[in-house]
Formats: sequence, structure tokens, C-alpha cells
Amino acid sequence: MSQISIRIFEDRDDAVCRQIAADAAMTSYGASMPELRAVFDARHPLDDVGLRLVATFDDCPVAFIELNGNHIENLFVRAAWQGKGVGTALLEEAEQMRAGDMTLSVFHANPRARSLYERHGYRVVEDREINYHGSRQSVWFMRKTRQSMPRHKAVIFDFDGVLVDSREWMVKTLIQLSDEFGLQPLNEQAVEKMRGMSNREILGQMKVPLWKLPAMMKRGRKLAALAGNDIHLVPGAEPALRALQKSGFKLGLVTSNSRTRVEQTLGHDIMALFHHIECGASLFGKARRLTRTCRFMDVKPSEAVYVGDESRDVEAALTAGLTPVSVAWGYAHADILIQAGTSEVIPCWDALQQSV
Repeated sequence: MSQISIRIFEDRDDAVCRQIAADAAMTSYGASMPELRAVFDARHPLDDVGLRLVATFDDCPVAFIELNGNHIENLFVRAAWQGKGVGTALLEEAEQMRAGDMTLSVFHANPRARSLYERHGYRVVEDREINYHGSRQSVWFMRKTRQSMPRHKAVIFDFDGVLVDSREWMVKTLIQLSDEFGLQPLNEQAVEKMRGMSNREILGQMKVPLWKLPAMMKRGRKLAALAGNDIHLVPGAEPALRALQKSGFKLGLVTSNSRTRVEQTLGHDIMALFHHIECGASLFGKARRLTRTCRFMDVKPSEAVYVGDESRDVEAALTAGLTPVSVAWGYAHADILIQAGTSEVIPCWDALQQSV
């Protein structure tokens, strides 16, 4: 197993994982479900799930596991790697990223999988009939009882909109970027309306071609650096950080901003409060940075909270297995954050410690 690595799924893994899923399904339960043959095909897209982990050999996937919250949706292992502990390694890694009871469903047509999960502590709690891609299928619903959520050990923060008040700067910058890059013209009213949209919806509203996005991000970081002293800490941020550290929490920071800008805004004394700082995260690449930060801080993802102000912050936290907490004073509206799956929207800094 020393040659096997486990990481979060990437877009480049898609075709290989679709083939693994198709082959594994057809050699286990797929043959007994002829009406679903189109589903058990490498051309069929992967399910939309909250978290997908892949086990790789020489960086090529040989197995993967999918989760929505604490429910394991699928575990597929390439035939040549079955019986070698790869599935067990994925299962244990997934369990490490979640706290509390774990659940899963197993087709009656796949008793071998039921036996595997029973060896790992899962027990059948009821028989169910589910709608699986339009077909009614009988499954065993299984549960592994574990200790309840442990007390969090770490609090990781976003920068813009959370630690610093950048809402006014954000409005001006979005208008400037839309003008510079020849996008849909914006005014303050249009930007204010976009606060009720997810990040992907905002990009769609601005009609941003994907090929322009890297240049826009680079330009945005430059504008942020030029803003300098015009952006300040949110009132109450510093005493809240010090109180959390005094209470024994490890503090982290994950942001798309440059370290120079973060240092310029926070100053040496506040920077020293953080156990680990990750700068330069891409627009939708925060999940991997959060996983990396947890490793540096020596905490499990389930023991950490990520505090953000946008839907992508919530999505990144859920993907990496952290508890998402959102602030009400950032850019996105509370209803968007709740829709994205945040555990709580806090109205002020004083409420944060009660949430972690």
C-alpha cells in the first residue's frame, strides 16, 4: 500500500473514474440489472456528489469513493486492485474526514459488498426500496455508529469579507474588471443584486469566458495590492482571534490574496496568531488548500471550521470535510450561504466562539 496515494478528485480523473465505475458495477451487481445497462457504461457521467476521493498508483486512479455529507454513495475499485486493501484505505480516509455516524446503501444484488462493510463495522438497520436512475431497487441501508462530533480544534479563515471589510472595494473592482475586460457593463445596483447569486452565477451574469478568468484573477489581485491601506480589519476581528487562540484553537488562513497584501493589512502581531497561512488559492481551488492546511496544522478536517463569506467558501469546506461557518457582514447574502450548505451564518464576531 506504500505505492498508493489518496487525494481529492480532479477533472483530469473523470474518464478513468467513469471506466472504473462501469467495470466495477458490471462485475458485481450490474449484470443482474439489465434495465440499467446504460448507467453502467463508461460514457455515463459520474454522479454529482459533495466529495470524491481517488486512490492513485503513479497518479492514475485505481479506485474512488463518493460521499454526500456522512453518506457513502459509491465505492469502486478497479478489478486488478480488488482484495489489496485499496477499498479499505479509501473507506478509512473518508471516515477520517467525517465525524459522527456513517451510512451507506448496498444493493441486494451485491452481498459481497455487504460483507465487506460489515467487516468494517457497518450494520444493516433496514431494508429499503430506492429509485435508482428510474428503476426501483432493493437495498440494505447500513450504519456505522461512531462517537458524536468532537470539539473543533482549529478555525481557518478566509481573508476578504471576513477578516477585512472589502465589500465596497469588491463593488468597485467588479465594475472596473467588467469594463477592462469588455464584459457585461455593471453598475453599483447590478453588483448589489449579484450578492444574491452564487459565484458561478455571478460569472455567468458577467458573461465571463473561462479563458479570461485567470487574467481577471491576476488583475484583481493587483488591484487588491494597490488598495493597500484603504482596506481595514473588520471591527472586532483582532480580539476575536486572540480569544480563540487563548481558548486553545489553532488558527489558519486560506485566501486567494498574496502574502504581501495579507501581511500589509494584518501586521506582524496578528500574523503571528496563525498556525498556518495559505495564500494564492485559485477561484475554485480552495478545497485542496484547506486539506493541505489541516495537514500542516495536524488536525483532521472534521476537527476544523472554515469561516467564509461566499458560496465557494462553503463548497470548499464541504468538499474538504470541514464545517463551514459563514459571516453575515461579507459579500454574499445569508440565503445564498444557507442554500450552499453552511452550518451557520453568524451575525457578529462575538457569536463565533459559540459556533466552534
